[in-house]
Amino acid sequence: MEQSPEYLLLTKNHSAIAVTCYENERPLAGLMSRLDWRFHGMLSKFIREGVISGKKGEVVYVPATKQDKHFHIFVIGGGITNKTGLRENAPSEKLESLIPNLKAVGAEHLIISKSDFGDVPESTLNQSFKKQLQGVQLWIAN
Repeated sequence: MEQSPEYLLLTKNHSAIAVTCYENERPLAGLMSRLDWRFHGMLSKFIREGVISGKKGEVVYVPATKQDKHFHIFVIGGGITNKTGLRENAPSEKLESLIPNLKAVGAEHLIISKSDFGDVPESTLNQSFKKQLQGVQLWIAN
């Protein structure tokens, strides 16, 4: 049974999640939109304040708390999207920049959503991430 990223984040012992944000995608789409809703508009607020832009090359760490549990949200800038809701592949160089951040917060697991990475097969995602994550267990959800 496949589980949603939010379910894994909120009910399992996983605290780190990576989402993609595009600079010209408003309203938000994909997993970023769903997390924004779960965290009461916190990510939208950071966009309005200029903390998150979605520019290619950007990786923003957002600490969050919900129900006395601490979460580590990593927002990866995807640049410009051709169409709202079109989830193109997240640049792989961004994933490399996640490694020191994940280690700094002590994350043992990272949740990503297949929908944030376009039509890339799960096996390809697993293979790509495994090389870069060096010991951090990857959970790929819908």
